[in-house]
Amino acid sequence: MAFSMGKSFEVYLPAIFPLILGSISDNKDVVREAAIECLKSIMANFSNYAIKLALPQFLDELSRDNWRSKLATVEALGNMAYCAPKQISAFLPKIVKHLRDTLNDTHE
Repeated sequence: MAFSMGKSFEVYLPAIFPLILGSISDNKDVVREAAIECLKSIMANFSNYAIKLALPQFLDELSRDNWRSKLATVEALGNMAYCAPKQISAFLPKIVKHLRDTLNDTHE
């Protein structure tokens, strides 16, 4: 849907992102891979509005206990920096704080 609807899909992001980010930490490889590919395809069409919607959800996901979800979220934040560096720069203090806390995680 994100591919076919384009920017119109962004209004559904608050409802979709928790499901996708939750699926990234699933026990089954197929579900995890599908969730990661879904996240990549959605982020390929991100606008400024979508970044403002997605960033708080990504930061909340970094505070969860699942390492797979944290890893995918950190990668997504890195991809967002390439998509919209000016928009991300406004949120940089929050992002760095959450990334610092994530780096203190003891999981390998």
